[in-house]
Parts: sequence; C-alpha cells; structure tokens
Amino acid sequence: MSGVEASYVLQGTSFEFGTAAVSQDELRQFFSNLVYLEDLTKRPKDPIVKITMMVDSDDVDEVTQQFNQEFHGDLRAVSSGYGAVDIIQSGVHKAWGLQVLMAKYKIKPEEVAAFGDSGNDKELLNLAKYSFAMANATQDIKNVACYQIASNAEDAVLTTIEKILSGEIK
Repeated sequence: MSGVEASYVLQGTSFEFGTAAVSQDELRQFFSNLVYLEDLTKRPKDPIVKITMMVDSDDVDEVTQQFNQEFHGDLRAVSSGYGAVDIIQSGVHKAWGLQVLMAKYKIKPEEVAAFGDSGNDKELLNLAKYSFAMANATQDIKNVACYQIASNAEDAVLTTIEKILSGEIK
C-alpha cells in the first residue's frame, strides 16, 4: 500500500518478479520511505493513494480482468509490469496528470512524447502524438502506440528522445 507519507509492506514479503527478484535497493527506487509492518491494519494514519498486488506474471491479465468485473465504481486494476497489478482510482492515471501539466503550460498533444510498456501506460500513450511502446511491452500497449522501440535496458528512451530533438522523428 502506498500512502502520502510512505509505502507499507508486510514484513517477510517476497518481491519476485518472474525469474528476476528485486533487491531491497531496487525496490526503494519505486517506493520511497518503505516501511515494513507486522500488521497492515496497524499502519500510521496515512491516507492510502494506491494499492499494488504482486501476482505471477502469467496471471496478471486474469487478475486484472476479474477485479474489474467484480468491483464497480471508483477503483480499477491495471497492470504495471513485472507481475504488479495496481489498484487505482478510476480516471486518475498518468494521462490525467499529464493533462494537468499540459493545460498549465499550454502544451499540445502533438508536442508530447510518451513511452510505455504496461497497462498503466495506455491512456498516456493515447494522449501523446508520439507514443512509443518498449520492446518488452504487452501486446495491447504495442497495439496502442504509434511506434515500437527497443527495451529500456538498451537505452531506447534516451536514444528516441535524441532522435525527436534532432528532427529524425517527425
């Protein structure tokens, strides 16, 4: 669970994403102020803004679909890669945040590039004129994006930004 002040995890929780385990240092890159608790009901009074479930990578689509069929209303499940399923508020996603910034700074969709690999990137990719799916992206993300590029392990985002800025991608 992620709150405003910290992220809360049960003590002893294993973070294994498919064949690669995530080290504590890598985990801290995703969750600042990670707090381990013996009982999640005894966490500090901190409003929860996101819940993440870790499931086997092969089960992500099934878990996401089942959650969205069973629970109607303000919450929905989206995949966020490596076996993670985020439970988020409906309508609050990366594209929503970007739209706020675009309105504030008067940026048009044709001036935006977005990169994605998982279900939590879909709205973002639909918003940007320049939408790029990473090589390791799910098929539905590849179907949404205008372009497909190499994986982020191959510095594809940096290389693509350089191509956009140089005018190689128009």
